[in-house]
Amino acid sequence: MLSEPEVVDREAQPYAGVSATMRLREIGEAFPRMMGELASGLSELGITPSSPPFLRYVVIDMEGESLIELGIGVPEPIPGGTALIAGALPAGRYARLIATGPYEELGAANEALQGWAERQGLRFAMSESAAGDRWDARLEIYWTDPMQDPDPSTWRTEIACLLA
Repeated sequence: MLSEPEVVDREAQPYAGVSATMRLREIGEAFPRMMGELASGLSELGITPSSPPFLRYVVIDMEGESLIELGIGVPEPIPGGTALIAGALPAGRYARLIATGPYEELGAANEALQGWAERQGLRFAMSESAAGDRWDARLEIYWTDPMQDPDPSTWRTEIACLLA
């Protein structure tokens, strides 16, 4: 089930993350390893997350490898010199929708958001590069923890893309 797409204003958000270069079809198998690295790094720093985890698609290459970050909001920027990425999601206007259901259905949610944005005359903050499409902020925010709620029909994921 998909919510109606909308435009929302978001403030800048510091986050801690880990990154990997992989084919898009490999994300599902890489996610638990990346989440373990992120949780371990946060634990070493004694940091409690301030928002749910998200995937940030930095560079998308549909035919080759893409650069993906797994991040989680933190109350303040993390110190440099750690194994974690110290990032900040940019403030601005985002097109977003909420998808309820299994993660396998998120492709359709992304397509629905992109189609809606095109019909509204909205452009995403992204550019083309030799490595693929480079996004300023293209997020899948996981509001439901599958370990706490094993029923995939109730999983709530927000798709959010920064607008140009």
